[in-house]
Amino acid sequence: MAVGKGGGLLVLVVVGLLLHGTRVADAQSLRVGYYSQTCGSARSIVADEVQKASYRDRGVLASLI
Repeated sequence: MAVGKGGGLLVLVVVGLLLHGTRVADAQSLRVGYYSQTCGSARSIVADEVQKASYRDRGVLASLI
């Protein structure tokens, strides 16, 4: 799967969030609303980066599905 110029940042953000979640999951299990308590802006950060990446490369949206 090829990643466009802006897709690299998106991949980095998603991987970072996943790694953070696995590190914390050892101490407490993940649950619905977890990031709203630990990083209230996580959802908007990811949404903004996905939107920016989709402007540069429409294939990014399909690859996330």
